[in-house]
Amino acid sequence: MSSRQHLGHKAIAILNYFEIKKEVLKKDLQEVENSIFQKEAASKIVTQKADQRKNYQKLTAELKKKWRSLHKEIDFIIPSKQLKFKSWTQNTRQS
Repeated sequence: MSSRQHLGHKAIAILNYFEIKKEVLKKDLQEVENSIFQKEAASKIVTQKADQRKNYQKLTAELKKKWRSLHKEIDFIIPSKQLKFKSWTQNTRQS
């Protein structure tokens, strides 16, 4: 075997070694990117949950206000309607 052939085999071996290392690095990079993506996604989910809780609390407070307002209105209307009905029934009995 000549020294040129020997050098050629070494060059091929070195290229193969670097090709393998390149693939390993690609896989490692992909794993790191996936890990970062998962952490970012988890962080977004936590933020979204917190925002959702705040919005839920705001909506609940608004609904309670509306409910109280409607209840007050109903509490006012019912007695006045009852008085009108009593007055009407008394007037119809007397007529």
